[in-house]
Amino acid sequence: MHTSVVSKENSSVSQTESKSPTSRMLSQTASIKLSFVNIVLTILIVWLHVSSYYDLPESVGNIAIISVPCFFAISSYLYFISFNFEDVFGCYKSKLRTRVKSLLIPFIIFNILGLIFSLIAYKVHPTDYNPIEELTLSRIPMLLYRSQFNGPLWYMRALFEFVIFAPVIGWILSRHKYSLLIVLPFYFICGTISYFSFLHWMIPICLGAYLAIYHNEVISLYNRMPRLLKWGGVIISGLALLLIDDVFLIRSIAPICILCIVAPLKSLPHSGLSLIAPYTMIIYCLHLPLSRLTSKIPVFVGLSSLTSLLIATILTIVLCILIGMILKRSTKIWTILTGGR
Repeated sequence: MHTSVVSKENSSVSQTESKSPTSRMLSQTASIKLSFVNIVLTILIVWLHVSSYYDLPESVGNIAIISVPCFFAISSYLYFISFNFEDVFGCYKSKLRTRVKSLLIPFIIFNILGLIFSLIAYKVHPTDYNPIEELTLSRIPMLLYRSQFNGPLWYMRALFEFVIFAPVIGWILSRHKYSLLIVLPFYFICGTISYFSFLHWMIPICLGAYLAIYHNEVISLYNRMPRLLKWGGVIISGLALLLIDDVFLIRSIAPICILCIVAPLKSLPHSGLSLIAPYTMIIYCLHLPLSRLTSKIPVFVGLSSLTSLLIATILTIVLCILIGMILKRSTKIWTILTGGR
């Protein structure tokens, strides 16, 4: 799921997957950049969800609108960067087993933890916590599938569903170097599909897959570009993200815009943020339940909504990291909860 698996996925590619005929590999520089982007996007996700507790303009939270499409694009890229199209079935089985551990099992565990938290919170303060209205035993499986008790986990479920159909997507895109053009009709179709379905995100998914499948060709083409053109891409991409109002269009172009912005950078301020890297999975899976508590702390002090948002976001991330540090003391528990990350 999360791109905190960047180094993990590249260091633990199975023998079946490593027989890729095109020798596609993620460089150390690219791995560092992906890790940096992952950390920033995770922080933005927390910011977005915490902002819903305060009376602030919608635009304050919308700065995080780029996060989900970029997560899908990067996850798709990481899936296909080591995919062996000469042994599709063997590679597919290997990757499916890996994703059961890294996506499906954590999805189930953190959803159940979300249910337990909701039950406790409802008993303590039913006015604030009422996600279990009309809860019955027969409805629990469907509510867990929909991540009713821990909303952000829908992404893990959607990503696992993508993994099931990934070889079909990869086969289509690998037929021809102009195959990415299939995303053009997707723009008019996918926007009508549920936000919580991986089909809604087919444009960033196809982009990530294409960049992985034609990795060497894309890198070669980019390296031949004049520096002026590269930095022009940075400016145009930044302006596009700032000025375009169409939400689905932003979701569609966000991954390529972020790629254009990050690619020319020689170095990134990753040294401090890298401390967060091992815990991005835990932050993603725990931030929403914990934010129900941390979002109340600044309000008690009487701070403004914007200041409260900033402080609550920091408190939520810090609390998630502290919990992660405790969990990490048990290698077995940590491996199960984070899927081996």
